[in-house]
Amino acid sequence: MLYRAETKGDKITGRIGLALSEDGINFVRHPEPVMKPEYGWEKAGVEDPRVMKVGKTY
Repeated sequence: MLYRAETKGDKITGRIGLALSEDGINFVRHPEPVMKPEYGWEKAGVEDPRVMKVGKTY
């Protein structure tokens, strides 16, 4: 599962996390974000994870 998370502290920044599950009920979070701000225009964070189909590619 991809989920939106926020950093703690004075400056809140959105990130995308990953959690895995074998049964769809109990999840284990990956220790590091899978997506985090890299560029100046992302300074408020990255948000709204989704999978999209573009042509024949997801």
